[in-house]
Amino acid sequence: MGACDFMDQGYGSDPQNAFGLLVEEAQYENGHGGYTGTIAEKRDFVVIEFDESLIDLAPLREHLKVARTALKAIPEGQPAWKGASRIEATIRRYAGLVEGPDRFNRLAETYADRLIDASDSRIEDKWGPAGCIELKSDRKGQRLFLFFGVASS
Repeated sequence: MGACDFMDQGYGSDPQNAFGLLVEEAQYENGHGGYTGTIAEKRDFVVIEFDESLIDLAPLREHLKVARTALKAIPEGQPAWKGASRIEATIRRYAGLVEGPDRFNRLAETYADRLIDASDSRIEDKWGPAGCIELKSDRKGQRLFLFFGVASS
C-alpha cells in the first residue's frame, strides 16, 4: 500500500478539538476501513511552530514584480491572449503570499507543503502523527488549525 499527502484546515477551541472534528468528518466521508490517504488515518499530531521568517519572501516578491511588469507590457485593446490570463493567475497567487490579508495562512500552507516535500521526520511516517500549525482565525472565539502530512492509502 502507498501513501498520499493531505492538508486540512479546521476550527476548534484547541488543536485537539479541531483535529477530532476533522478526523471524524474524514471518516464519515471516506469510510472507516483504513487506507483512505486522508487525515482519517491519523490518531495524533505534533504541533509545529511557524513564523513568516521561515519563508524567504524575496523570490516571491521578484516573481510578482516580473508578472506585473509583463502584464503592463500588453498593449491596451490587444485581443484576448491566453498568456495574459496565466500572468493574472500568477499575480493573484504571489500577491496572496506577499501582500494579501490571509498572507500568514497562505505562507503557513506553503511551509507545510515544503515539510511534506522534504519528508520532514516529524510528519513523514504514514502511520505517524500529522503536523499541526495554528493559523490566523477569521472567526471570533474559534481558533483555526492546519493539519497536514502523509497518510496510508
